[in-house]
Amino acid sequence: MNVNYTIIECKNNHRFRMGLTDDGFRDCPECGDYLKRPYISTKENVQGLITIGQAWREKRKAESNNKPKQSISVAVEADTNKLQLKLRAIAKHTAALADELDAIDNELEGTD
Repeated sequence: MNVNYTIIECKNNHRFRMGLTDDGFRDCPECGDYLKRPYISTKENVQGLITIGQAWREKRKAESNNKPKQSISVAVEADTNKLQLKLRAIAKHTAALADELDAIDNELEGTD
């Protein structure tokens, strides 16, 4: 039983099999050169040839793994001795601000 394989290669003789959904690729994933027209082969040994789509996926995966990892470090120094006092002061100021805003709202409602 003869099996037909669709083979595609570039000008630098990088060869790939064409999968069922592998139309539309124009460049070779190994060298970036233009791909030649695909041809049907019954004689060639295609064992070990990967599809062109798989070659592109592997190339993109390798490129994304080579990106430098980015990290952010933040140093925080806090004096916990006076932290409780600072929090109480913030709470008092927040309450006073809320009271002022309520008074302004009440004045505006009374003028309508």
